[in-house]
This record gives sequence, C-alpha cells and structure tokens, in this order.
Amino acid sequence: MMPARLLGAIGRAGTSALPVGIALGLLLPDLAQFARPWLAPVVFLMLTVTMVRVRPQEALAYLGRPVRLAVLLGLMMVALPAVLATVLKACGVPPALVTAITLYALSPPLLAAAALALMLGLNYPMTLVTSLVATMLAPLTVPPLLDLLAGVRLDISVGALMLRIGIMTFGSLALSLVLRRLIGPPRIEAARDHIAGIFVLLMFVFSIAIMDTVVDRLGRAPWDVALYTGVVCAVNLGLQALGLVAVPALGRDEGTAVALMAGNRNMGITISVMGMAPDSDVFLFFAAAQVPIYILPALLRPLYRRLVRPRPAAA
Repeated sequence: MMPARLLGAIGRAGTSALPVGIALGLLLPDLAQFARPWLAPVVFLMLTVTMVRVRPQEALAYLGRPVRLAVLLGLMMVALPAVLATVLKACGVPPALVTAITLYALSPPLLAAAALALMLGLNYPMTLVTSLVATMLAPLTVPPLLDLLAGVRLDISVGALMLRIGIMTFGSLALSLVLRRLIGPPRIEAARDHIAGIFVLLMFVFSIAIMDTVVDRLGRAPWDVALYTGVVCAVNLGLQALGLVAVPALGRDEGTAVALMAGNRNMGITISVMGMAPDSDVFLFFAAAQVPIYILPALLRPLYRRLVRPRPAAA
C-alpha cells in the first residue's frame, strides 16, 4: 500500500502532477492491455472521489436555479457544437476529423472537472452539478446532434445509453453519499490531500489505459498523432476562451468554472459506453484529447487564480 505521506504529497501537487499521467501512458504502453478493461470502473471511481469532497447542500443549491442551468447547458451542449461543426465544414476539414471534433464538443463537461476546479480554486459545486446534469442529458442530445451535425449515427439506442450513463453517475453518487456518511465531513476535510492523491492516481491509470493507441499510431502515422493532438489542444483552448465570455454575465466565480467545463469535455464516458474501437480515428482523437486535459490545468492555473480567488476546500 502506498504510504500516506506520499499519497498526500501527490494530492498537494494537484494539477502539477497530472502531466505525469501522460508520461506514464506513453512510457508504459504494455500495461494498457491490463488497464483498458478498467476504463469504465476508473471513470466511476474518479466521479465518486470527486463527489465525496462536495457538500450535498452546496450542490443542491444550484438545482434551485433551473433557468440559469438550462441556459448554460444549451450553450455548452448545443450552441457551441453547432457553431463549431458549421465552421469545420465550411473550412473543408476531413470528415473523420469533423466527426471527432464534433463528438468532443457534444460530449458533456468532464465529470472530473469538479476535482480540477477544487485544485484550481474555482466553483466546484456548480461545476459538479452542471457536469452531472449534462452527463444525464447526453443520451438525449449527443446521438441526434451527432447525426445532424456530422452525419454519424451511433450504433446504440438512447435507452441503452441512458441506462449505462445512469448506472455510472447515480451509482457513483450513491457510493459517495455512503462514504460521506461513514467517514464523516471532519475526517474528509482532514484527508483532502489524500483524496486528491487518489484522484490523481486514478487519472494515471486512465491515461495508461488509452495512451497505447497514441504509441501505436506514433510508429505508423506520427503526423496523424501530431495533427490530432494540435487540433484538440486548439479546440480545448478555444472553447475555454469562449467560456470566459460568460464571466461578465455570471461573475468571475461562476464564469471561470463555465470556461473550464466548456473546454474540458468528457469524451471518455461517451467512448466507454459506446464501445468505440481503439484503432479508430475517433479513439485516437479521444486519446489525444487527454493531453490538454492533463497538461493545460497546470499551465493555466496562474490565469485562473488571477481571475478568481481560490475557494475554501469543502468537506
């Protein structure tokens, strides 16, 4: 078992430790065959660890503002993807890349964005509620909009997609509530660095499970890997920049959280429930999308901390 002191140190490193996950995934591709079956369980545990840190009453308060929540979801899950897909087609981008970028933009905000918000000092209750609601709505929005915007039909029914996502999200919510009850808020607060360390280690496992695709394609088509990585970094940054437009309307506390969610999309849950083939271009784009998700929070931390004062940790 990992010493508690080391686990706490990993947690305190926070976003600075996340790039190590990319390095591990690239350096240890042979472990991917073992780790890939754990992709969905790791996503489940990452969400559980995130929700353990958030006070239920704080999160529920944001459900009391349904109009604002609906507007945010409409912008992130419908308006931005529609504009992006239209621009891509007008620029003559290859269809496979249009599909991958559109699926990324249609995906709900990263479920782990709340944990990233904690590390960056942003509004984590709002981030958690918005990402959870968006994830539950994804089966209703992703299939028809992907067909409409990119001409791709998913080989899975809406009901099956809702069931799989529902099991993952509500299951992790139930487990987090049980853990909060058993452990208690004071002990959770005292162990916040260790909980953050567990989250970072789970992200390491996640990266190992998918990075072998990048390593394999690097040997066969390095320019494809470079192109997809560059494009997804630009998409991530562009969506975050567009999200910052919401700051004047929402205020810095909530506007910065919207920016974080807009750029960091949970393509992982879409891929995991869809069963996407690991040798497909879309899966390569998904793997490349982890690069900005793991690296940009550390690079953008000074900007976000300049925009908003860090929030106190929750328990």
